[in-house]
Amino acid sequence: MDTPSAEIVKIRDKMVETPTWVDSMVEAIRTMYRRAVEQGLCNVNPTMEIAKIGRGKGGAIPWTVKDLRTYRKRH
Repeated sequence: MDTPSAEIVKIRDKMVETPTWVDSMVEAIRTMYRRAVEQGLCNVNPTMEIAKIGRGKGGAIPWTVKDLRTYRKRH
């Protein structure tokens, strides 16, 4: 339970090709440590200052009226 933040960052940085997956992995480790701190198994959560590397793609684009008409015509 004494993993230093630097080691988790090394693991994260080795997986930079899959940013969404690695961000989820770091979040899972963060959750594990949060629970361990609550139960008194360790004193510090080393993942709290580790930033995400995924940059999202901006989300969905709103439909135009033309898009809606095309969808309705097709379906």
